[in-house]
Amino acid sequence: MRRHETGTTRNGLHYLRLHGGRRILVYLPGLDDCWRDLTWSPRLRSWQFGACRMSHTIYGLSRPALAPHHSLRTLADDTANGIQEIVDRERPENGQVDLTGASYGGVFSLLIAAHYPALVRRLIVQMAAHRLAPTGFGLGLRWLALAEQGRPQALLRSFFGDSVGGGRGALARLVLLLLAPWLGGRPSFLPDAARYLHLISEIDLTELLPRVTAPTLFIGSRDDPFFSGALLTEAAALVGAGTVRLFPGRNHAAFVHHRRAYDGAIVEFLRTSESDRRGSVRP
Repeated sequence: MRRHETGTTRNGLHYLRLHGGRRILVYLPGLDDCWRDLTWSPRLRSWQFGACRMSHTIYGLSRPALAPHHSLRTLADDTANGIQEIVDRERPENGQVDLTGASYGGVFSLLIAAHYPALVRRLIVQMAAHRLAPTGFGLGLRWLALAEQGRPQALLRSFFGDSVGGGRGALARLVLLLLAPWLGGRPSFLPDAARYLHLISEIDLTELLPRVTAPTLFIGSRDDPFFSGALLTEAAALVGAGTVRLFPGRNHAAFVHHRRAYDGAIVEFLRTSESDRRGSVRP
């Protein structure tokens, strides 16, 4: 059997399937999907989810196309329809998937878990919460201005510089900055990014969080400028079965700075029973 395959759902969402275990883990990407579809590098995604593939087959699912009249709810509906197609194809136990999203994709995963609880067995919200921190709001407005000014390379440099941070992530940031001219190749990159940045600047899912019934892990950096550890802890308290795992650092890339512990926390969460995890917070 092929280790990976790509395809498109009936409603137009691109997917990358990484063959693994019997359970299904669906991944929703962040804003990086604006300029390069998540299917462009199967090897990168295999590295990203290697720790989960003993137990899970991974589906990376692209964001829906964003028309001017779309709302967060219509985008969540489109994504949920794509996930339902995966369920119909794979027939996982109880018709449910484990769902995860990173950054903006993490916000989206919360939306889907709130509106479509029957689809989600476990939820992992990576580097995201129900609303932006004030610093993240300011950075988002800066990115929006660069997108509206038609400056793709400046936007990408700002994106990687603001997100990855220093320390162990310095080399990763340097590589990404060097790759910035090549990464901005999708023709619809700037208008697509601008539309999503408009949406994310207005997000506040506080009232929706109590509708999330799946056991949920919020994981990220304690001083993340976009979604702080305080916000992750607040979100976990509003979810019925919320758990928090925070790592030291002021960055939006805990998975880069603390790769082994980060992966281990996700694998542990997927294996642990619901009764052992309600309301825990780990530094």
